[in-house]
Amino acid sequence: MNTRAASLVRERREAQRASLQELFFDLAFVAALAQMSGRLATSVTGGGALQALLSLLAVWWIWSITAAMTDVYDPDRKPIQVALVGSMVGTLLMAAALPAALGRHSLIFGTTNVAVHVGRALLLITALRGHPAQGRAAHYLAWFGATGALWIIGTQEHGAIRPVLWGIALAVDYVAYALRYPLPRFGGLPFSHYDRSGTHLGERYQQIMIIALGDLILVPTLEFSRTEFTPVRTFAFVGVFVKTALLWQIYVSRAGAVIQAVNDRSPSRVVRWAPYTHLVMISGVVAMAAAAELVIRRPTGSTPAAWVVAFFAGPILFLLGRSAFEFEVFRRVSRSRVAFLLLLVGMAPEMVFVPPVIAELFIALVLLSVAIVDALRTHRARQGNVEELPSTP
Repeated sequence: MNTRAASLVRERREAQRASLQELFFDLAFVAALAQMSGRLATSVTGGGALQALLSLLAVWWIWSITAAMTDVYDPDRKPIQVALVGSMVGTLLMAAALPAALGRHSLIFGTTNVAVHVGRALLLITALRGHPAQGRAAHYLAWFGATGALWIIGTQEHGAIRPVLWGIALAVDYVAYALRYPLPRFGGLPFSHYDRSGTHLGERYQQIMIIALGDLILVPTLEFSRTEFTPVRTFAFVGVFVKTALLWQIYVSRAGAVIQAVNDRSPSRVVRWAPYTHLVMISGVVAMAAAAELVIRRPTGSTPAAWVVAFFAGPILFLLGRSAFEFEVFRRVSRSRVAFLLLLVGMAPEMVFVPPVIAELFIALVLLSVAIVDALRTHRARQGNVEELPSTP
């Protein structure tokens, strides 16, 4: 076996921490998220939402596959570092093209997305020559090559055809990952490919959630700096920070810490499903950042129906993703979270009759209630010495 190629592969169950280069790569995601939420705030329409969604799905998949790569391969090795830098440059190019990703910058956005995935797979196949893991990289190359063709064709199309083709390509990417990238005669990737130490990947998902929450601070802060500091606008700005802290409490301080322990018990389950649950949560954060920009821009007056959708889609998506994550970790969903979700859905139509700042205050109170219920549940579990972690299936 090629010893140089073997040195790239991490030992199974080997405890690893995220490297500084991985954290450096995450900075590109900051730029992409800021562009998405800013674009959504500028165009609170179905078209704007579609563009933000397609952009998020594409950029998030780059991050997810890159995180999975550094969980399997040593990020301190040169070939993996080259793959990280290439993914970062590609993400930055896509972030720059994002405001017109479905328009005049579609060629840059689409071809860069293909180049990142195909280039990563080709680099791994070359670096892993003579190692069994080379076959695994070939699975990725086959699937990303197939969907890449749809991306390239989409760059040459116009109107509704482009988002349809890109949407199909993204759907195939997401489904193929869940099916372990099967190939004729070879089947899917072995479960052992996912059955690794949970320390590294659990830490990576915590870090990217913090990065995403940073977007919820960055975007409204920039908007606030460009406006007059009136009392009501200042109140709205402080409210944005309070909501961000509550989201941190709901996710990071509780579920984010638990994921590592669960990963150590059954890592393959969380490795395979965490990209989907976290995508929903990050979608919610992007929508909330756009809503924060809107409410700071105009905190008083009537609330347009499109704004209400943006305001409430954020927390609803976040809580839906958090509930799905809770089910994946604990094999249950708390009734209180379902109740709060129904409350948000039921009250959303009424918010067209109140100013934007009041709608945002209502959402903050709901998130505060969720955080309080979570804290009480955790306190009762500790008092009763009840371990909240599920048994290994």
